[in-house]
Amino acid sequence: MSLTGNTVTVTESDDTEFVDVTVDELFFTSGGDITSTGLVAVSGLATFDATGSSISLEDAGNSFGTLNLIADTAVITEVDDTELGEIDAGVSFSLTSGGAITDITSSTIVVGEGLLTAAGDITLGDTPNDLS
Repeated sequence: MSLTGNTVTVTESDDTEFVDVTVDELFFTSGGDITSTGLVAVSGLATFDATGSSISLEDAGNSFGTLNLIADTAVITEVDDTELGEIDAGVSFSLTSGGAITDITSSTIVVGEGLLTAAGDITLGDTPNDLS
């Protein structure tokens, strides 16, 4: 799936594979796994909902403004600083950031098993976060 636009909202009933995404804001709900074979670039709010499934967005050039996600497992790679919003990855969450990792005020980050790797600082100051 390729997406280009300003504010994009999509609900899909099955697995989703992104090929090329360049949008200002993205609100995406999938009935299955979310994967990519190409770049996912969201300059503003990026919200991915794969409740009960997995999210794998591992292109080294990916970029997100603020990242929100719901999934059992999530593996995310971002080229620069990463700002986390609401994160719910009940089984595992792996994030590789080309810059710092921070969270927005009042965010809640809940992950079963977490691995955060950053080229910069990692600062998660809001509560209640639950990182195992």
